[in-house]
Amino acid sequence: MTYYNNKFRKYGNQTKKKVSVEKNFFNPYCFSPISERVYIPKWRNMISQDIPFSDGVSGFIDVTFEALTPIIVKEGKDNSSSVNMNGRYFIPATSIKGMIRNVMEILTLSKIGPVTKDNRYSMRDLTPANKDYTLKRKLDEIKAGLLVKVNGNYGLIKCPVFKHKLYNDMGIDFGINGFLIKNAPDVSRKYESLGKQKPLIKDANSDVWLAVFTGFMQNKEHEFYFKIPKDPIKVYNIPETIKNFLFVYEREVKSESWEFWKAKIKDFNHVPSYSELSNELCYAPVFYTVENKKISSLGLAFLHRELYSNSIHDFLSDDHKSDDLDMSQCIFGSPEHDLKGRVQFSPAFVEMNGKTVAQESKRIILGSPKPTFYPFYLKQDKDSKFASTFSDDEGKINGWKRYLVHDKFAQTEFKKWNKKIGIEINPLPARVTFTTRIRFHNLKPVELGALLSALTFHDNSEKCFHLIGMGKPLGYGKLKMIDIKPYFVNDDKYPNYYMALFEKEISTEEGKDMFKQWKQDVTPLFRIASGKLNKQVSYPGQGKDKPFEDFKAIKNQNLSISDFSPSLDEFELKSLQSS
Repeated sequence: MTYYNNKFRKYGNQTKKKVSVEKNFFNPYCFSPISERVYIPKWRNMISQDIPFSDGVSGFIDVTFEALTPIIVKEGKDNSSSVNMNGRYFIPATSIKGMIRNVMEILTLSKIGPVTKDNRYSMRDLTPANKDYTLKRKLDEIKAGLLVKVNGNYGLIKCPVFKHKLYNDMGIDFGINGFLIKNAPDVSRKYESLGKQKPLIKDANSDVWLAVFTGFMQNKEHEFYFKIPKDPIKVYNIPETIKNFLFVYEREVKSESWEFWKAKIKDFNHVPSYSELSNELCYAPVFYTVENKKISSLGLAFLHRELYSNSIHDFLSDDHKSDDLDMSQCIFGSPEHDLKGRVQFSPAFVEMNGKTVAQESKRIILGSPKPTFYPFYLKQDKDSKFASTFSDDEGKINGWKRYLVHDKFAQTEFKKWNKKIGIEINPLPARVTFTTRIRFHNLKPVELGALLSALTFHDNSEKCFHLIGMGKPLGYGKLKMIDIKPYFVNDDKYPNYYMALFEKEISTEEGKDMFKQWKQDVTPLFRIASGKLNKQVSYPGQGKDKPFEDFKAIKNQNLSISDFSPSLDEFELKSLQSS
């Protein structure tokens, strides 16, 4: 029978703590809503690298950008300088391609599904307001097990029982001061506090118990003992559960505890025996729950992270999950469809224009609320009593994430700078220029128009700005397109001719003029790309002693990203068909 300390009962009847957040700053990013209508080109299944369209256009476009704020596109994770070749700095082709493609996806009413990973996120929220975290109401159903690996596949061995153990009692068992375990800052160092002793204890009945240490908490009073199961050992296959477990601990939260345990797991070529399990750490201790005879949750803590009911794609319409090629896929290619792109970008070498690269090294913090922060990433109904979360079947994502455009580069100073969340950079200075050559082959005229529209913001390059590289939340990487020189093989038409063709195609459906609807769908992009800011730009909690208080307050007050976004100027998107 599993034993529970009564202290754990407090999670079921917490009182709501009043916390407030000042709305005197803008969040660095906002969203351009996704269109309900997805445009699917009629020629999508006729694209070929070898057989040209009868109206296909080939050629190249030289595009020159000017950096209005410093730029940083780093070479490698640990390098503080921009990418360079023998000291000659450049913007990688992939960075420019990604920048242009994101604009094109919005303008062409493309699917958000292919560029949005279908992740199923998790939460661990003990506040009374949270209705999704069910583990705090099912304490008696939480069980213990050992995560093992057999022939390369993860599996679960169920432990017959587990119990809580006070630090003082643990210290007695191992002959050390229990506070050495309690005060250790992480799982690794908790086990180090045992010295050379194995964390395995044999009781009076000759049963072996594993001492299980979890993460550090200030008021924590105990850890756990898992009873090692006797032969015959059974390993349960959990392919879907382990897939979600690995996503949560390796990608979503990047758990140091999991890194510690992952290194301990031995890959057996047979089902391990009681003797093997009770003599060495060759597994990872986990907690789990069972629902409908299946393991429904798995984690490294008693109250572990629980998966939301829905994944990202559950919030998308069928059109946005369709297998049909959209226009951005047609132009840039789609590996899933074995389709190569018909547009290639060249690296853009920087012209320093007399400027020197030597810049004062800057320390910046680029942390941001994760997609699990539903007040910002999901649409919220102000009139609803409860916030929309990833467990709401009627939830909707906010759309295409776009960073705000700063009027001026923000010389932000961080009083508290931590290497774990901050980085040092040496940006290229503002006012440098660089030119990229974009080669295209066998594009339909409307596709060429879409490419030109994405480059020029549909002939609005004087008002709208691209963003590239790191530091966009702080105003880095603001680009203005200052020159475009197209060369079309056997064609002398102007760019606006092709953009007008694209506009007509994208805003016509079954013979009906849809320009007003297309304009409504894409205008938020233009408003963001041309926006002006009049408040400090900062993430919630940034620079504060208790950063998570802001996030709690936003949830408790049912606030949304609209409460931290600027009222951007109206933007009149003009038709090019009559020009």
